[in-house]
Formats: sequence, C-alpha cells, structure tokens
Amino acid sequence: MNVSIEVGHPAHVHYWRWVRQGLLDRGHRVSVLARGKETTFRLLDALGIPFVEVGRNYPTIVGKGLGMFANSWDVLREATREGVDMMLSGGMPYSAQASAILDVPHLAIIDTEHASLTLAATIPFTDVVCTPACFRRSFRGPKHARFRGYVESMYLRPEHFTPRMEVLDRLGLEAGTPFSVVRFSSWDSSHDMFAVRTGLETVAGRERLVRELEVFGPVFVSSEVPLPASMERFRLTLPLEDIHSLLHYAWLSCGEGAKMAAEAGVLGTPWLYIAPVGRSYLDEQESAYGLGRTVGDLGSAIAQARAWLGMPDLKKEWAKKRERLISDTVDVTQFVLREIDELARRDT
Repeated sequence: MNVSIEVGHPAHVHYWRWVRQGLLDRGHRVSVLARGKETTFRLLDALGIPFVEVGRNYPTIVGKGLGMFANSWDVLREATREGVDMMLSGGMPYSAQASAILDVPHLAIIDTEHASLTLAATIPFTDVVCTPACFRRSFRGPKHARFRGYVESMYLRPEHFTPRMEVLDRLGLEAGTPFSVVRFSSWDSSHDMFAVRTGLETVAGRERLVRELEVFGPVFVSSEVPLPASMERFRLTLPLEDIHSLLHYAWLSCGEGAKMAAEAGVLGTPWLYIAPVGRSYLDEQESAYGLGRTVGDLGSAIAQARAWLGMPDLKKEWAKKRERLISDTVDVTQFVLREIDELARRDT
C-alpha cells in the first residue's frame, strides 16, 4: 500500500513519526508531504525523514483562503504522482479534498475543536477521524474513533521517548536545577485569528514574564515571533530533536503554546497555558491529573508560577501525576495503526 502523510506543522512531524515507521515496518511505502511552517523542514531533516515540499503556509486568514486552491493542488499533484492508496493528515483540508478527487480514503487526527474553518473544509472528505476521548465535538459521516490519551502520547510515552540528560550539560545545567521553558506564539493559525490578547502580545509583557521566572532559575525561550535584543540571551538554541528532553527536565513550561503545554503534561512537567480559550486536552490534564493550568492573563500566570516554583518537591510530585496519566491512557500510535489497518481492509 502506498500512503501519504501530510505535515503542516512541526507537531505533525512528531506525532506521525512513529506511525510512519510502523507502516514502513509492515512493508508499506510512505511519502511525507510537508508544508513549511516554522521549523517543519529542519525538523524533518534532523530526524532523517525524506519529504516533498507542497504548498506554503499563509499567516493571514485572507491568505489561507486564497491559498486553499494552490495548496490543495500541490498535494493532489504529488499524491497522484506517488499513486497513493490512502492519505493521512493532522486534519488538513488539502489531503482530505485530494483524497476525494482520487477516490482514496483519508484518515485525520484532530484535537482542536474550535478550528471551525479547517474542520468545515476537512470533515466532509474524511473517512476516519481520530480524536482524544475528551474531544468535545462529535462528527457525523466519517467514523469517529476516540482514544484514551493525547496526540502528544504518540511520541512522548515511555514506549517512544527516552530523555537525554546530556542536553543539560550542553546548557551548563546540573541535574535537579530549577529552570523554565517559555513559548511565544505567532497566533497565525486559522483558529487563532480572532483570539483576545492576554498581555503577552507586547514586548513589555514578554519581558515581564521572563524577568519574573528568572528569579527562580534559568529561562529558555522558544519563539515564533522575533525577539528584541534585550531577550536574545534567553533564546533556546538546542537542536530541534532535543527540545523534548529539555522539557522533560524543566520545572515549568509557560506561554502561549498549547502543544508545548500538552507535551509538558505527558512528560510530567508543570505547565501554564496563557490564552483566553482553553483546549479540551489541556482541560482534562488540569482537572483529572492536576498537571497544569490554563490562565487568561499574564498576572495570573505569574502568580501561579511563583507558587509552583517555590515548591521544593515540585518535580517529584509531578512525576507521580505523570505515572497516573500513563497508566490511564493508551499507546495512541498503536491505536492509529489499527485504525489504518481497518480502513485499508474496508476499502478493498
């Protein structure tokens, strides 16, 4: 079977990585179709995953609308050239629509309910939608397969991830040293366009957050937006493939990145997601396991960060919470591979 996987975001690279390997191990051919958002291409190269560039990322909602045809055409062209029998994506309308034209099945993994524009252009052309069990919407038409866990479980469960302590040496940190990882986002996804701001949209707000966290230890900043000269010394310069090891050892993940917050939770690191609108998967991590908090403003985030970073046994407490999460959830990679097998049998 020839399978295409579309990746339009660095997070897609991570959670399709082991699905791709599982398909290759079963003797299937897999083509990765990649669009250049942020560090997607560099991450694919770092992980040794060959890919074909398709389309481009459009940072504005008008651009996304106008670029729909061009991106869909690029994906359709490559899928036709590869002779694909099935298309996989992280809920991308381009693969969904191309699959309908080619009359091949499309499986999507989705975990963001309020990406309404993207969902409207994707779900009608999708055969199977895989979502976390906590996902708050239901879909009619495609099979809706719910799994106990999170898409971040696909690459950060113990079966798939072992942290590398040498990343601490590279940054001059000793084991057990409190430090924070901060994420600033560009807010250019289609579901972010109309978000209310929180205080982190200004340079002054970002500087304040980093300054407050630095009281407790080193701070490393990952940013989609340009950093001013005053903050360059905080910029995270680790190789892309080492970010999750750093996040594993961090005492706090804080900022505007929902995916990084969810990753931190699966790794047993406290997280603060600063945004006016939460995510169902983060809400569950907060309510069921106490792994983090979604807060709507900078002041609330700083107050909570101070409280957590003042706890001497913070990491030990969160390690226990992580053990419970791992026990309660499934290996999502294996779940998705089973859904792919079943979809292939249905389509023959």
